[in-house]
Amino acid sequence: VTALRAADLIEREVELLRLTKSWMGKIPVPTLDVLIVDEIGKNISGTGMDLKIVNRGVHGQYNPWPETPRIERIFIRSLSELSYGNGVGIGLADVIHDRALERLDVNAGRINARTSGSLAAVRTPLHFPSDRECIELLEATVGKFQAKEVTIGWIRNTLELGRIILSENLTEEIEKNPMLEIAGPKFAPAFDRSGNLGDFPI
Repeated sequence: VTALRAADLIEREVELLRLTKSWMGKIPVPTLDVLIVDEIGKNISGTGMDLKIVNRGVHGQYNPWPETPRIERIFIRSLSELSYGNGVGIGLADVIHDRALERLDVNAGRINARTSGSLAAVRTPLHFPSDRECIELLEATVGKFQAKEVTIGWIRNTLELGRIILSENLTEEIEKNPMLEIAGPKFAPAFDRSGNLGDFPI
């Protein structure tokens, strides 16, 4: 809490706003072709995922905030159990896993959409029964000729950004960012026989 004198109010408000904006979590690279989000939910954000983190507008606009990292495609893997079926925000993704769809309570989403006026947030995106199919679809739609050129980030949710998995082709961006520390050796995400990844490594 900061006490402000009337004479300094406007000037100090501008300074404090700039400071608080600098505290906001964000994806630590300027652009991602694909962002994998393990879960969204009302317990995470009123819109299921923090829209400033994923750079989406409430009506589905792509990258409306130029000062925020650009995210080309979003893949949602599941819906938080604590969201109790309210899948608001799921419509702002480009593709979702079938498990997210199975957890949806359509009525909860309908009520949320009606009260907020944000119909786009509850639309049903393309969906597939495996992570592999979802990721391969997105890799093929970002305008890169080879999969190894596609930049990928993977987070648990938009509240927990202390740990993020980034593709190897972002190494240069990682190394020049003093806020980032490489926490372990490189690894290849492993798909099981059904084409699914494990949970986000904590």
